[in-house]
Amino acid sequence: MRDRKGKENNNRKPELIILSNLLIVYLLSYSFYFNNYISFFDLMSIDNDCND
Repeated sequence: MRDRKGKENNNRKPELIILSNLLIVYLLSYSFYFNNYISFFDLMSIDNDCND
């Protein structure tokens, strides 16, 4: 285990790790929300087509 190097890296760039984690979570949540929005929009379109 490289505890020394790991601690040094964490102390040197903790912001970079935090930002990368936030970016990953943001992208995952954004893609999930986008997929739900598209599916919901498709359902609305299908309902409109059926009404027409």
